[in-house]
Amino acid sequence: MAVSRIWFAATKLRPPPLPHSAVPRPQLLDRLQTLALASRLTLLSAPAGYGKTTVLSAFAHALGAWRVAWLTLDAEDSDPARFVAAVAAALQQLNPACGAITQALLESEVADLRPRRLAAALINDILETLPEPLALILDDLHVLTGPGILAALDYLIDHMPPQLHLVAATRTDPPLALARWRGRGQLGELRATELRFTTAETACYLNDLLGLHLAPADLQALWARTEGWPAGLCLLGQALGAREPRAEHAVFLRRLAGASHRLFDFLAEEIFAQQNEAVQRFLLETAVLAELTPARCAALTGRDDAAAVLADLHRRNLLLATNEASEPVYRYHPLLAEFLQRHLTITRGPESLAALHRRAALGEPLPARAMRHYLAAGMWAEAAATIETEGPQLLQQGQLSLLHDWLTALPEASRAERPRLAYLSGACALHRQEVAVASCHLRQAAAGFAAAGAAEHEGEALALLAQAEIFQTGFSQRLALLGRALACPSGPAPRAQRLLERASVLLWRGDYSAAQRDLADAWRLWHQAPSRELLHALLAHHQPGFLALPGELDRLETLCQEGEARFGETSEGSELLRQALDRQWGKVHQFRARLRPALLATESALAAGERLGGLAPWPFWLLTISLLALQLALGLRPPLAHYVDQLVYGLRFHSLAMEGLVYALTRLCLLAGEADQARRLLALVPESEANDWPVGHLYRAIVKGLFALIEGNLTAAVATLRQVVAWEAQQPVHNPLGCPRMLLAEALVAQGQPEAALVQVRHALIDCSQQGAPGRLLLECQHAVPGLRLAVDAGVEPALATALLHELATPPGSPAPLPPPWPIPGTGQVLTSREVQVLRLIAMGASNRVVADELIITERTVKNHVTNILAKLGVSSRTQAAIRAREWRLV
Repeated sequence: MAVSRIWFAATKLRPPPLPHSAVPRPQLLDRLQTLALASRLTLLSAPAGYGKTTVLSAFAHALGAWRVAWLTLDAEDSDPARFVAAVAAALQQLNPACGAITQALLESEVADLRPRRLAAALINDILETLPEPLALILDDLHVLTGPGILAALDYLIDHMPPQLHLVAATRTDPPLALARWRGRGQLGELRATELRFTTAETACYLNDLLGLHLAPADLQALWARTEGWPAGLCLLGQALGAREPRAEHAVFLRRLAGASHRLFDFLAEEIFAQQNEAVQRFLLETAVLAELTPARCAALTGRDDAAAVLADLHRRNLLLATNEASEPVYRYHPLLAEFLQRHLTITRGPESLAALHRRAALGEPLPARAMRHYLAAGMWAEAAATIETEGPQLLQQGQLSLLHDWLTALPEASRAERPRLAYLSGACALHRQEVAVASCHLRQAAAGFAAAGAAEHEGEALALLAQAEIFQTGFSQRLALLGRALACPSGPAPRAQRLLERASVLLWRGDYSAAQRDLADAWRLWHQAPSRELLHALLAHHQPGFLALPGELDRLETLCQEGEARFGETSEGSELLRQALDRQWGKVHQFRARLRPALLATESALAAGERLGGLAPWPFWLLTISLLALQLALGLRPPLAHYVDQLVYGLRFHSLAMEGLVYALTRLCLLAGEADQARRLLALVPESEANDWPVGHLYRAIVKGLFALIEGNLTAAVATLRQVVAWEAQQPVHNPLGCPRMLLAEALVAQGQPEAALVQVRHALIDCSQQGAPGRLLLECQHAVPGLRLAVDAGVEPALATALLHELATPPGSPAPLPPPWPIPGTGQVLTSREVQVLRLIAMGASNRVVADELIITERTVKNHVTNILAKLGVSSRTQAAIRAREWRLV
């Protein structure tokens, strides 16, 4: 949901006007500006009543060259998505263009709305649209609670752009990384001792602004009794000002000195007692309102003169003004509101407070504020109905923490017979990775919708339940649930998503015909009624494995072309759509053997994901595997060890999908000659589990053949790869990971069997050409070069083979970047391709460090290669190995 569609009161986004009785505090403001300029975060941390909001408002109005964005926080902003949307709305007061990236992310799938990702999107928005020095002021930071919002805040502060300075007021220190920022000199702090009034400021307020003409001794006594607490001095001034003649001041001051209970309560009781009965009733009846307007107060109290009463209370400093829109808006100081509600409960009973909340709820236009009244009044039916109405929008906007808080505040009985609430509870639980809880709620929701005859909603619950069940019961149960979901009516985009999800499960299970039928149904939806929503659903859920199916590459390319023509230039949500298009264009170009356009599209998709705050693990790894394969094919040297570390660290559980990623990255490591990294990855997939995945045995055999090839065990490589080729020939689908025939051809060339190698190359070229996917050959990277050169020399599909060599940046006649394995004369031993590279560099005098830097491998890997080389050559030193290399003209 777009940021602009999450509605915020205008009073949240602008600093409140300064009270007419505000004490000038130039030294404090100078100190605050100095701290803010030098710090990432400046905290005004003090208990209630220390004038933090007034100081921040004065600070906002006093800043000259700085631009200021203001946000008053409330409890609902503890939801990370709502908080980020609120900050974006505040920043849009400075530049309406700010928030486009955040808006695109908030329109994306709920599962991607991680707190740090939200914060990262906001940071990127600021970088792109607000280059000038900027202060973001957050008032009432203490209301934000929960791990999600704290993670978002931590990330925002740690990574905030240099032009941004965060200034926040809070009653208590937030549980953020304050010690770390303090140690780095990145935290500015103003506390109660600095925020309290000085004796001079006390005199200014009581005598100069209120005209009380108190004696210096009385001023000193009052300052000592209040310890400069601004809220106490404010109420004290009201109490003294209402006493005439001034002889009563001395009596009041003596009573104040002897008061044993809370100072604020003492003063509030004094001021409350001074009001006439009508004003007392007005104060009590309006104390439950977050914002007071003449219309709201008139509706709640029944008084026609509410506007005049509010103006008089504000004139007497009993109300704080916020901002005026169509009518004046006021609020109570939080301490005064608490006192009034407590007084009402004590004098009239708890039911009186609940009754006021009931009356206030009926006229409250904002659902979040109405919910506070419903819950305080025990209006469970109204609260449940509001959640049913607003919950789907909150879910779409990613405000899951707020939605969860609302749901858990309801009694179980209020949730039991409402399937929509069960569905929303399940969605929240799934997002929190509480899979068992999510499944329970979603099953209850599906049954409830079915009983009510709400088939479309039943389909929604079943589709979401299918996502949860894969973590518990596996593919069979998920297939059954998706089948039931597809039997329910739905719009084109949800139906397409369910079809593609089921096709993915069927593909993993090896049921290729059924997967093709589901894909065909999804494409028919596009042809019948193309829409932007449907396009995004098809692009977002189209898996790389689908390209193994005949004709699927053509259909995907057509979709990308038509999608570009219809929606590629639209502005609304274009960032997400552009990212989805680039991701699929990358696969199309790669399989069509257009490596450089594929690289650009894949890099663009990854960059868009980063701008949107980072990709979820699965799409991140799909794009990363594609990027690494393209870089290797183009002769580049990606840091594979880094990605191996990342994948090993990130694997928290084993699943068939993650097994595919492990094999894909293992294969890339082997293609690059990084056998040690490949072994690390294979340790994550025990042999006994390979049979759980229908094509696991095939991918394991490919890896086994590659290991044998790069280690120079040509006999084993040929035997294993012949078996892989035979298995592939029996399958009705293509291998989306590459073309093992080209690996077999390389092994046969190294064995001195060019004729047999040429047979394999001919089959590979013809098959991939007929499939329209010659890029499959290039997925073998530089290992495809020997076979392609053989084809050019023999005149077998010479035009295609030459074009593919040009794509690999190794046209006919140029040296191969990765040498073939080298049979050592008279020994029966073979140096692997990587060992040949290492030996050449050793013969040129390179140290282990130089070899590691040149080949982008670790020194430990170099040492292992050197040890193996010396053993295979039967020599004991690098010098002797270098002599052999020169004798054999390897250098």
